[in-house]
Amino acid sequence: MKKAKVILIVLVFILIGLSSISYGCTSFAVFSINNLYGMNFDYPETEMRIMIHKIKEGKAFAMEFKQGNDYIPFVGMNSKGLFVAVQNLYPETQGKNQLEENEIYIGELGALIGEYDKVQQIEKYLEDKRLVSMPISIHQLFADKYGDSMIVEVGDDENKTVKTTKDFVVMTNFPNANFIDKTYKEVYGVGDERYKTAYEYIEKNIDEFNLESGWEVLKSTVQISGGYPTQSSMMFDPQKGEVYIVFKRDFDKIWKISLEKETIEGVKVLKNL
Repeated sequence: MKKAKVILIVLVFILIGLSSISYGCTSFAVFSINNLYGMNFDYPETEMRIMIHKIKEGKAFAMEFKQGNDYIPFVGMNSKGLFVAVQNLYPETQGKNQLEENEIYIGELGALIGEYDKVQQIEKYLEDKRLVSMPISIHQLFADKYGDSMIVEVGDDENKTVKTTKDFVVMTNFPNANFIDKTYKEVYGVGDERYKTAYEYIEKNIDEFNLESGWEVLKSTVQISGGYPTQSSMMFDPQKGEVYIVFKRDFDKIWKISLEKETIEGVKVLKNL
């Protein structure tokens, strides 16, 4: 396939507020010879678009899907390497229509990639704030190029954050905070099989984990049948400020996006990455 390169059209210059949900989905962050993030977006057939936003210091990539008349972002990474993935959480927690002092909706956290570059800054931001669920429950995975990551969830009495003790983290759709002291084989809930598949592969290949390894994780956790097939698969390289995207499980056709150049380029096969 002949390489094609076009300038991405920047439609809006705003901070991204990743206050959406994504049904199904698998995401991960790996810190090895390469620091890499990945995500499968599982959702009914819908339009999607790629955005690069101007933010406080630099730029931020976002992938968005169409819902009604709006496009809603579900994953992003800024030019400093801070990453966020937003996914649906089961079982659902009770939402609130009105917020009290120091309460914020968990969906508001995604906008912080417009301001920060480290996970520690998000932890600091949350110290005096209480997270509240929206009408539909979500949790969020944050990771940075310095090797730090956390999963953020709403708790009954306090915020729940999961800090991994390993060089990688995986998130699907069950509450990670419920299994902090458990092995990966003991987790259960929505998406547990995808979680175990991704966890096992990453743990086995952690010493030499690279882009091709990431694609193997995504290919092994795609959803083909059911109401929420995988619509896009993405790999993120925070060091280079690049994003690689596959649409509708066609892993022979990969698109590479440069945050710095604001370009999208088609690449033939994985070995050319």
